[in-house]
Amino acid sequence: MRTSELSIGGCYIDTLNPFPEGTAVKVRIIRDEGVFETNGKVIYSHSRVGMGISFIEIAADQRSILENWLAEIVVQLRRTC
Repeated sequence: MRTSELSIGGCYIDTLNPFPEGTAVKVRIIRDEGVFETNGKVIYSHSRVGMGISFIEIAADQRSILENWLAEIVVQLRRTC
């Protein structure tokens, strides 16, 4: 699976077998040496393509990891422009 459209509120997961809309999921994203984990919910599903996940109940330490990742991505994007 591949993660895209990562934000503070959720992400998109590319997968051939997405879960149905409304399914509760445990999200685990690995990036370099770090791991982000939280609960989520499938908010939309595209058959054989992927699913949109909304993050729920993000613990403070996990939110900090995600915010740091997003800040790093913004810095990298600014360097390429």
